[in-house]
Amino acid sequence: MTRGVRGRAGRWLQLAATTALLAPVGRALAQGGAHSGPQKARSVFAVPEVPAASLLDDASLQITRPGTMQDLASALINGIDRTGHVRQGLALEIAPLLLWGNGVNLERYRSQGGFMRANLRLSLATQRTAGDTGSTDISIGVRTTLIDERDYMKSKSLTDSLGRFLRACAIKFGPRGPGTVDTAAVNGCIREDTSPSSRHGNRRAGTRRRSPSPPRSAFAWSSRC
Repeated sequence: MTRGVRGRAGRWLQLAATTALLAPVGRALAQGGAHSGPQKARSVFAVPEVPAASLLDDASLQITRPGTMQDLASALINGIDRTGHVRQGLALEIAPLLLWGNGVNLERYRSQGGFMRANLRLSLATQRTAGDTGSTDISIGVRTTLIDERDYMKSKSLTDSLGRFLRACAIKFGPRGPGTVDTAAVNGCIREDTSPSSRHGNRRAGTRRRSPSPPRSAFAWSSRC
């Protein structure tokens, strides 16, 4: 990259930070305004689903979410042309933990660090610069969830209840020897025990708590080169 291009890239460096931690404040301030105030506040403080693509504001971008390293390598190769330049219209989002992480057990997932790590998403998007066919806007984004009280996996009472009835079904219809598992019976036991009319199903339904939209924070930036 030449010095002129670097300078131009530096001048066009953009940093956009969006946070939903202020959403309650925004909603409170909007309550004293017009009827459309709360809806406008939610729009202003909303965290983008894919920050990199949202920053470019291109509705035509098709987001690719590779689930394996092979899929990621294929997507990156397809995103580079024969001259080694990044193609326009590339949009990727990956979950690092799913691609090359060692996983997070349930206990770790319930901790703040493990929860944020499990929900971490990295995104990349490219777009042809308006009015300049020789340049490409590149956007890189990071998103994670800070708090989500509606995540049932963080409820110890719920997961303990699920574990108990799964063990009960396994004992009742478990293998009596190699290759003797009655899969249909086990699945039927699980469906019956988790149905809303069952005792366990009613108990789990009673543990569900309604909460407002969970606070989330994301940031993204883009540079023109």
